[in-house]
Amino acid sequence: MTTIKKELKNDARETVGELIVNLSFSSRAQKVVIKLNGIIIGQQSVVLRDFLQNASCFPGTVWEMDLSELRVLSSRSLKMLYKLAGLLKDRGYPLTIRRDNQAIRHLFQNKRARAAFSFPKEQSQLLTHLTSGTVLEHA
Repeated sequence: MTTIKKELKNDARETVGELIVNLSFSSRAQKVVIKLNGIIIGQQSVVLRDFLQNASCFPGTVWEMDLSELRVLSSRSLKMLYKLAGLLKDRGYPLTIRRDNQAIRHLFQNKRARAAFSFPKEQSQLLTHLTSGTVLEHA
């Protein structure tokens, strides 16, 4: 497995986020996992754009995204994720959101996001209930 990391810094040169791509190429599949951590707003959006452009060049056949440690994502950054998802979908490889968190789940509760990204079955069911206003009961 190969890992590529890029730290995101604020104006005070403090690390506020991190972009990670894990490449795992086997004989069965070329898996690319993109992980976004921390806060991605303002100037970090430009870094995200460049990072995603480079990542999109990898010859992956399985594309996943891990957003479990992402705290804040600007609308500009979200648009970049939509563009990446569209590019990969055009190639025939859906971008699957494998892990997310409560802080950003609301970003994916619309039809555009549901059309752009692929979600695991259990997460897809949760998003359907959230968008319909239905409350899920825990067993």
